[in-house]
Amino acid sequence: MRIVDPAANRVVVDTDERLWIQTNWVSSADVGSVSLPARTAQWRANASLSGTYTPVDVTNDVIVSSVSPAANVVDGMMRVSAASNAKQITYRGGTFSTENSSFGSNFYGRWFQCSGTVVGDHFVRAPTAAVFVSNGAPADTPTYINALITYTWIASGGTLKLRERAVLGPFNGSGYDTVSYSTITIPARTVDFRLFVGSFV
Repeated sequence: MRIVDPAANRVVVDTDERLWIQTNWVSSADVGSVSLPARTAQWRANASLSGTYTPVDVTNDVIVSSVSPAANVVDGMMRVSAASNAKQITYRGGTFSTENSSFGSNFYGRWFQCSGTVVGDHFVRAPTAAVFVSNGAPADTPTYINALITYTWIASGGTLKLRERAVLGPFNGSGYDTVSYSTITIPARTVDFRLFVGSFV
């Protein structure tokens, strides 16, 4: 059924359009914040070349609260905070100072709308191989350190959960680099939230 206002030439009511029904209000002020652990990937553990290439590829579901079994939509705001500002990348024992705003400093401590997947830390600028290589590799050979951390709120089966997706890949110089090592670390984080949970009917 449609009700149209002919004077304004607009639809006032259309029963084919679903209506939002809020079933729950879930806030970290009421149920507590979500704590997420630090994540570290590495290529070789240290200058003695011990260890192997160990990337991170994790899907971590954290159950936050019970909600209505009918709820399947989440809307609202979330904020990710880190006790340390160490979105840390190391190579040969030093710390790579990242300037890419997408990797940390402009993300942590700010509120973001979260009706879909929120992308946190992602991609880091790539230094040249000269940073890592001392055996004659071309200085302009690109190297890459990659990070992708996402956060998705899911309401399903009467449960509200936060899904953390963490993919970290440190620089891997196998084949031409005999001295380097690298790590990439995302610090432990705290997630606060103010969420409307419900469904369209």
